[in-house]
Amino acid sequence: MTTTLWIIGVWVVSTIACIVFERLVQGANIWDASKPITSVGKYGFLFLFSPIVVTFGVSIAGFEYSRIGWRRLIGKPLWLDDDILVRLVKRRQKYDEKIKDEKIAGWPGWRLWDEPEYLIHDISKKYLTLESEGVSQPQIFQKLESFRTEFGIGEIPSSPTLAEYVKYRLDIEAPEYEAFGEELLQQQLKDCRAHVLYQIDKTAKAEDYLSPNLLGRKLSLDEIKKLGVGSKSTTFCRDMFNLKFRMLDDDEVWTYGGSPTHGVALVRDGKLIDHVITVWTCGSA
Repeated sequence: MTTTLWIIGVWVVSTIACIVFERLVQGANIWDASKPITSVGKYGFLFLFSPIVVTFGVSIAGFEYSRIGWRRLIGKPLWLDDDILVRLVKRRQKYDEKIKDEKIAGWPGWRLWDEPEYLIHDISKKYLTLESEGVSQPQIFQKLESFRTEFGIGEIPSSPTLAEYVKYRLDIEAPEYEAFGEELLQQQLKDCRAHVLYQIDKTAKAEDYLSPNLLGRKLSLDEIKKLGVGSKSTTFCRDMFNLKFRMLDDDEVWTYGGSPTHGVALVRDGKLIDHVITVWTCGSA
């Protein structure tokens, strides 16, 4: 008898939990006053399977929270896999009346590229990537300044830090950003650093799968200069410019090919360290 009561109790509690949940979720209400018989049938179905629904829901929630907790524990929170630009622009919403009511997550990529946060992240990515490869700071800033000359020039600070250089470029390219305060900028830089270092680690592991045996033809300097020439509003062109920015004096650019992709690869000391896909193939029929 006790076991039966326990089973009934679990069923009733599960049903109540399901009903409370569906009443709280906007747009998910089962009850329809115009169709009482259908609604009663739906609630009967919910009562019948409520223990399974609750068990499944608790399992999914437990797995997800465990994953979140583990990623935080190892210092790699889940947001590192999300669109970093959306995260940064959303944070600015609290300070910027112009975008206060915007649905940032629904913005197309090209619109995010026009925001100051793209500048902050782009400079951080280029700086930290070259720094991780042992390039000196003077050389990094020289390459950065050369790359951004088309957006305006000024007097670069003497021996700047990354933060100081970003401020300098913001003063030239997005002077309105200063009004949002130093705290916001430091938060943005902190997240950019974490995101870039995480992506550098992931990319380094991915590049290990590109074998030198896939290399085809070494490109000439003239061919390299033509890579990515066109509209910078496309991901492909931006990727090509980023690959060329990463080039050092003795680096080479080669074509490569292998299922399922073909493209160009940046080669340093015989190792493929970066690549841009130009063609996807689906294999032979």
